[in-house]
Amino acid sequence: MKRLLCSIVIACATLQGWAQNSYLVRTSNQQQSSTKAETPTEQFIRMNFPRYELSEWTPGMKFMVIPERRDLTFPTFCDASTGKEVGNADLKFKIMEYQGYEITEPRGFIHFNFYCEENDKSYYHEVKNTTYADFCAKPKAGVNTLAYLGDVDRARDLLMGHTLYTTAGVYCVDDANAQNGVREITVPTNTPVTVVNIGVGTRACPVKIIVKDKNGREFFQNVCISKTNNGMRDNEFIMDKTRWDFPGSFSFTDPNGKRNESINAQYTGKTIHLKKQSRMNDGTGNMVTMKRLTPFVIQKLEAVNNSNFYTMYLKGKDGKVYTKRITFVSEQVIGDIANNEEGFYPELFDAGDPRKQFPNTSEARWQRICDGKVENGMTKAECQMAMGKPTQIARSKDENREDWIYKDEFRKQQSAILCFTNGVLTAVRY
Repeated sequence: MKRLLCSIVIACATLQGWAQNSYLVRTSNQQQSSTKAETPTEQFIRMNFPRYELSEWTPGMKFMVIPERRDLTFPTFCDASTGKEVGNADLKFKIMEYQGYEITEPRGFIHFNFYCEENDKSYYHEVKNTTYADFCAKPKAGVNTLAYLGDVDRARDLLMGHTLYTTAGVYCVDDANAQNGVREITVPTNTPVTVVNIGVGTRACPVKIIVKDKNGREFFQNVCISKTNNGMRDNEFIMDKTRWDFPGSFSFTDPNGKRNESINAQYTGKTIHLKKQSRMNDGTGNMVTMKRLTPFVIQKLEAVNNSNFYTMYLKGKDGKVYTKRITFVSEQVIGDIANNEEGFYPELFDAGDPRKQFPNTSEARWQRICDGKVENGMTKAECQMAMGKPTQIARSKDENREDWIYKDEFRKQQSAILCFTNGVLTAVRY
């Protein structure tokens, strides 16, 4: 008791010291929310695909018998008219309608009853040596081999024809020559695809979603959505099994959408020009070389999947729309002479149309400027536009003569001298 009282006194004294000393500060005691905001995909599942635990099954729910290899040894169903076991292979792809459950007398076994319209027969799945409540309380409680068709029907109603975006990276195609008739392929994440068909998959992943990309290639993924009777716990969808869960393979939102919206708000409609010669696609698939100082108006930018790059659409004065892949992130590599600066926007483009600054310059002379060449008669402004700022300027005493000296910094030697008289180029020495 004395120890307890002593601890209380010490604690109170400590708190009082904190309260009286202005140098001892603390954060306010606020609870941090650990609730993660739902994605549109997760919200779609929650609102449209409720999970039915075994105790929540109601008569009329439909399932399809899809046995796996291990199910072929141990029958799941008995014929209700004879009480004899029926092999799962004989019931493969049969549609079973749930009829409810009953407790048999006198043994007290549980019978989950089903009706098959295809052969007009009734079957039951028998569970022994437990109570209905205890059996349903198990984490994986359900009936082996049964794929829930409610998810398939609902997915058909809500997803057919819609655009989704891939999130898994690995998908499947049907291939009669492959083992199990299925072959895996790689698909870039964030690829937009259209849902073209939906059918039944497996017990664990009952919804087979077939999609098509913009090139017409079809592939599919078997996914679970509500997880009704799928025989797996939520925490089992990890590692390579993540793609079996719907959000692990598909998303409703374009991951590049926000990138596109933000970058287009900054650049769309702006006039820019090339700071150096560059190759572009002319819109017909042909690569063309565009001169430096060529002006364009930015039509739009589209983010390139899984990269820092964008495809920029540029309208030229000739009315054509050119495309150029660019990035706003410098990706220089030490020791790489070429590096990635060809697509680095600040190194490639500058704002405005420089031609408007020279309304009195002839078109022929302007083309020489674009080629980086000078000729006698050019003004200082025209020469600077053609060759850039000089390394050094030497002026005569009477100020009528001025020499612009350009040096090759790499070779540490003089490369050109432009001689001006009264502000006009009169001689060029190399």
